[in-house]
Amino acid sequence: MKIAIFRTDCSTQDPASYNSQEMGLAKGFQAWGHVVDIVMASGTGQYSEKTVEGTDGCVRVIEVPFRLIPILNEPVYSKVAEILRREKYDYVQINEEGNFASYLIAQVCSRAGVKFGIYQGMYRVLSGRKWALYEAVHHRLLRPFLRQKAVGAFCKTSQAQSFLEERGYRNSHVVPVGLDFSKFQNRRDRDWRDQLGLGQDDQLVLYVGQLEKRRNPEFIAELASESKDNVHFVLVGEGPSRTQVEAIQQTRNLKNLHLLGQLTQEELPSLYEQADVFVLPSEYEIYGMVVIESLLFGTPVVSTGTAGPRDIIREDTQGQIVSELGAKEWLNAIGFYNAQSAKSGMNEERTLYAKKRFDWKEIAKDYLGYIG
Repeated sequence: MKIAIFRTDCSTQDPASYNSQEMGLAKGFQAWGHVVDIVMASGTGQYSEKTVEGTDGCVRVIEVPFRLIPILNEPVYSKVAEILRREKYDYVQINEEGNFASYLIAQVCSRAGVKFGIYQGMYRVLSGRKWALYEAVHHRLLRPFLRQKAVGAFCKTSQAQSFLEERGYRNSHVVPVGLDFSKFQNRRDRDWRDQLGLGQDDQLVLYVGQLEKRRNPEFIAELASESKDNVHFVLVGEGPSRTQVEAIQQTRNLKNLHLLGQLTQEELPSLYEQADVFVLPSEYEIYGMVVIESLLFGTPVVSTGTAGPRDIIREDTQGQIVSELGAKEWLNAIGFYNAQSAKSGMNEERTLYAKKRFDWKEIAKDYLGYIG
């Protein structure tokens, strides 16, 4: 088949980046002999094409110009009909059924006789009157067409599937997000425990991601404040909440809170491996690639019950879901994976679980079985 994956918001992303889900899925399809293009918004406002080397050939990335709908901050892509006529795709994947661009592209596919499916990660309506109104309009006027014409809805999580089923989708399937393991082959190892001044029995609690409100990095600083001195919290990343975290660190003189800033992809494997537990106290997480990364390197995860972690973490050996942001509950869960128990032979089991369940090639095989 010839497949197009449409990224239907106006954000731009380098498809060659380590966590590009479009590229990961494209490589998975490609491994089974299919030709795949990724179509996305142009950062320059100009039409362009480039190829990115995949595992089994090259994936073409087509960037198209768009007009922005200001109120919705949604794109209207130009050249979609022209691209479909020229490329003669057999199947088009449209990301997120709630995006207005998804509806417009679906209409073009229908008129061109090209089958399409929905790839869904969102599992709740964004807060605010604007989005409540848009959801009402979308549900009444746009969603019936999408439900009727799509060959299926492929949901990243069971919560995303429930979200669509509550809105009338009947042909839905959970297809998890994968991880491109090859991105971690080039690594630069260092002794992080020595660099941070940690002792043999000190516990290293790791967070990797944006320091932003929805991921509650200030709560991690609070946990450091409530913890024993030998429990060290290491935060990797930058973001608007860094100032508040630093303020807590300085005000309370927290020697067990370490802010490393942004690290390269090559530096992360050894840090994941040397951590005793990974924490992700997010309020909203469509998936949480860092959870898979942590398990890949043998480290258990303590997380809030957002959509991705709920599906990923299945046993205590992999981690725990803590429903509330309460210091006592979180410290108990973190303590379960102390410096001794975390290294008790479960690392390899977690690694094998991640490699087996989140291999893009196997995920793509399941996906293809649903669309025929």
